[in-house]
Amino acid sequence: MNEVVILVLLLALAVIAIVILIFLCWQLQFQVGARARDLTHIQAQLNSRNDEVIQFQSQVNGLAQQQFAAWRDREIQVIREELHESIMEQARNAFQQWQMETEANIRADAIKQSSAVVSGKVTEHLMPYMGVFPYNPKDARFLGAPIDLIVFNGLSEGNLQDIIFLEVKTGASSLSARERQIRDVISNRRVSWREFRVGN
Repeated sequence: MNEVVILVLLLALAVIAIVILIFLCWQLQFQVGARARDLTHIQAQLNSRNDEVIQFQSQVNGLAQQQFAAWRDREIQVIREELHESIMEQARNAFQQWQMETEANIRADAIKQSSAVVSGKVTEHLMPYMGVFPYNPKDARFLGAPIDLIVFNGLSEGNLQDIIFLEVKTGASSLSARERQIRDVISNRRVSWREFRVGN
């Protein structure tokens, strides 16, 4: 009988031990699950923080690129302005050099042209009184523009033979466009006589 009691006691102790082991396993499993949930939560937080770090890093990179682009644009603008100023200074110096070198030539050329114009005007006025003029000076009337002279050939002697529109040229000078138009109108005989009477 003692053996049965001992066996029952041992069996009861084994059952208690198994129950305790099951309880401990269940508690350990619960703690492991809780730790796993904590680890998952921490992992999610780490992932969220990692995303925030990546986003912050992207913002920092964007800001750095903007700052660099702004600095680069300012530097480029400064270099352009310096280059423009340098080029303008060189151009001013070159222009002043050219002006000094050519001013004497320009003045001499202007004086020469002015002298030629004055000489031409004087020649036009005095042409009828020069020995080479082919008409009677009394028959010549100076206009100056758009042609130099009109010659009423023979009028001073009372015998008008013809009326001549005369342009005086010196050297290799040629007719202007207006002078050519007048020549063509006269050559085509588009000349007429009219009277204009002002009230009686």
